[in-house]
Amino acid sequence: FPYPTLFRSLGFILYGWAAERRLRMPLLDLLRERVFDPLGMAGVEGTPGERPDLALSRMGTGQEVRLAAKQGLVIPDLGPPPLGRAQDGNARFLAKIGETCGHAGLFGGARDLWRLGAEWLAPGRLLKSEGVAAALSSGEESGGRFALGWWRRSLRGSAGRSLSPSAFGFTGFAGNSFWIDPMGPKGVRIFVLLGSRIDPFLDINRWRRRFHTAASAQREASADGSS
Repeated sequence: FPYPTLFRSLGFILYGWAAERRLRMPLLDLLRERVFDPLGMAGVEGTPGERPDLALSRMGTGQEVRLAAKQGLVIPDLGPPPLGRAQDGNARFLAKIGETCGHAGLFGGARDLWRLGAEWLAPGRLLKSEGVAAALSSGEESGGRFALGWWRRSLRGSAGRSLSPSAFGFTGFAGNSFWIDPMGPKGVRIFVLLGSRIDPFLDINRWRRRFHTAASAQREASADGSS
């Protein structure tokens, strides 16, 4: 790959290619057929291009430049992407040859992510209960930071104290955050934060934790009838 990537990102990219080869269908078409359409996630697209309802990314690929330098490689900073294009360097590279990247490059709204989270909380349309249980328990005995495809909740990570220990989620380097909490104090909760990071070296997790705290407080206040 022209731009260094974390091991878990490389895994998602390779998984996407493996699915395409095995099922003989482009990854984006597979996602539409197997995930987006069954869950009603009609707003999710791959590299939609310029549209007035999309957020503009102002961040370049400086973090990838830094990772490359640690490996003795020199790569250019691509600068901020055009509107409707992924910020990630590998996703941009693959988009040039007509491929959807397995770990970045999809565009969608909070409602679409909520539908995905709702399926993980109450499987039936797409997932099976036993599959969800197996995925979320994967690596649990070893105390790993990851379930299958998800981060586990940690106090100093993006989740924070407002989420229960059973919460699981994922984040995007460009600023987004998506967490699902099946054991919240006032019932199940889904947290969707669609942000636009500017500084690649800023610790954005502290803002995600603040968001979870504020959203949890508002949820509890509404449940108690005080707001």
